[in-house]
Amino acid sequence: MAVCINFKIDDMKTYVFTICLFCLLACSQAAKETPAEMLPEPPEISISDAEVTEADSNNEMVFSVQLSKASDELVQVKYDVQEGTATAAFDYVSTLGTLVFQPGETEKTISVSIIGDNVLEVDESFKVLLSEPVQAVLLLSEAVGTIRNDDTSDDIVVPAMGYET
Repeated sequence: MAVCINFKIDDMKTYVFTICLFCLLACSQAAKETPAEMLPEPPEISISDAEVTEADSNNEMVFSVQLSKASDELVQVKYDVQEGTATAAFDYVSTLGTLVFQPGETEKTISVSIIGDNVLEVDESFKVLLSEPVQAVLLLSEAVGTIRNDDTSDDIVVPAMGYET
């Protein structure tokens, strides 16, 4: 159905507008009734636990961060490393930042530097937390990083002078 509207400006020209009422009604109805299932589901972000053997020198622990599906949009998520039984600056280098997934990418990594030593100790851990996603939702927002001790009592260094009892 079409409606014609005629009007004149300054008695010089007549303008005719034809409006398709069906199109206007259909568009306004669709805007009011856009069901959630018609909107695209955002990708879900998850992070995996990681572990590494400590070693006597510095090492890297790598966490994998995945999107459940590729996105046509730029996706971002912030990350922060927090202490557990492992202590920042003694067992690992604390870090924070933002991961940016370009359109089409589905995996990124977070590297945490591990500080090696030759101290006999129990396995230690820390957490990597994800937050503030953009163009995505968090599915698994926390991962545990485990530093496996590889030192034995044979590795313990005793000063040349020894100890007196």
